Amino acid sequence: MGTTSHPAARLLGALLIAAATSPSVRAEPPPHEATAVEHLHDHGRSADHPSPLDREARAGHQARAEHHAHAGQEPHTQHEFHGGEADHRLPVEVGEAAFSALAEIVRLLDADPTTDWTRVNVDGLREHLIDMHHVLISATVESHSVAGGFEARITGSGRTLQAIRRMIPAHAAMMNGHQGLQTNVVPLEAGDGVRLTVTTEAGSVDRLRGLGVFGFLTSGGHHRPHHLAIGRGNAAAHAPHLHERRK
Repeated sequence: MGTTSHPAARLLGALLIAAATSPSVRAEPPPHEATAVEHLHDHGRSADHPSPLDREARAGHQARAEHHAHAGQEPHTQHEFHGGEADHRLPVEVGEAAFSALAEIVRLLDADPTTDWTRVNVDGLREHLIDMHHVLISATVESHSVAGGFEARITGSGRTLQAIRRMIPAHAAMMNGHQGLQTNVVPLEAGDGVRLTVTTEAGSVDRLRGLGVFGFLTSGGHHRPHHLAIGRGNAAAHAPHLHERRK
């Protein structure tokens, strides 16, 4: 007796025959996986046809290089290279602000063949940066306008008071006569701080008052060479009694 094929069986057979005789079809990854697949095949690519991840990494590396060049810094090669290849996903800064300031001075000293390491005083620079922090964060300032500028009582206690007594007179002396500024600093009778008076030319009074004490403290182009001088061990650069090299 002949066998009658079931319609479903005939359909399945036809599909199997079509699959066997048709050219193979390569499944494409979903769009969100495409970048990852390209990255896995990076080693098989020509340098003339970089992957999107390569292009992104190179752009990041170029941006960091331009940042270092603008800041007069050497790249952090000891941190950016591992196994001979650049790690393009590291941050630019090596730490918080004071740490980064110290690291920058150390790089400059390392790069200068004339550095006298018997005089270098990174500890002294650290002490100065601590002074800056205390004045900026912890000092109390009461300021009011006077003819041609402002007058301010800058007070504190403990380490903050010490920092005020070191930083404010030194910065005021440096800025006196700069761009028409006239400065004066006197100790307060109570012994808890100083009185700072800063005046300027008629056309710059509003700017000076807008800057106030802390804007005034950031003014001037002497901060960077000043920090380098302290790091080099130039005791005369700032507060010799504080920054003498520790034996």
